[in-house]
Amino acid sequence: MYLLRVTLRHDLGVEVDPHFQQTRMQMLAALNPARNNLDQLLSAERAQAAQPD
Repeated sequence: MYLLRVTLRHDLGVEVDPHFQQTRMQMLAALNPARNNLDQLLSAERAQAAQPD
């Protein structure tokens, strides 16, 4: 949510940080491993739920 808010502020011209693009890319890079981990956890949960008892 924070990244979305900051991106909107930048797009509207409210956020004038000269390093915005670099900071945004760093934040997105930091989120990628967390997203991948969540994807793996959800896939494992689906596979476990699909197994018959």
